[in-house]
Amino acid sequence: MEIELRKLCAENESEAIGFVIQGMNFTRYAKSSWLVDLLFGRYFFYAAQVECTQPLAAYTAEGKLAGFLLVSLRGEPRLKTPWWKRAYVRCVQGLRYLYFQGSDRQYDKANAQMLAAYGKIAEVEICLMAVNPRLQGKGIGNRLMHELERLGRGRHVCVYTDDDCEYSFYEHHGFRCVGRRHIEMRSGSKRFPLLCMLYAKQIPGG
Repeated sequence: MEIELRKLCAENESEAIGFVIQGMNFTRYAKSSWLVDLLFGRYFFYAAQVECTQPLAAYTAEGKLAGFLLVSLRGEPRLKTPWWKRAYVRCVQGLRYLYFQGSDRQYDKANAQMLAAYGKIAEVEICLMAVNPRLQGKGIGNRLMHELERLGRGRHVCVYTDDDCEYSFYEHHGFRCVGRRHIEMRSGSKRFPLLCMLYAKQIPGG
């Protein structure tokens, strides 16, 4: 498949959020589509944008979004995100706290603990990655990862993930799991066990 790599266009953000919702299995936490979009898809996408320095995207020859990769490279300036996106993230953090009865804080805590135990600085962090589910297996994720390796040549790269995601993709690209933490999210009487993981890789120099 012919793919062009360039910056993610603002007009494709809603489509990108849809990829995130499907790829990260957020529908397990809520049945309502608007709630899944509000508390999960849009929240995680905007939060990643706030931290991102490189918004990479893959487009087909017809100009259709095929996938994206939001990356933070240490020492680079973050994207200039609109104030309302930063406000959205802060507001939804409060809503998520209520929805999960405070248990959502376990996720960030687990990530911080894993990184501290690992003891290495993340010079490059994958903030968020998703591929169009209809184009899985077409090599789109591979193209994005190869571009990441070019940008982060000689640096140490980390990514936080969990067992609701296709973490084997990172293993295929030479990442190794350097941390695991079991947590349990709660919403009302429902329980959502989750295995949080930290993957890392040293990108060869050249």
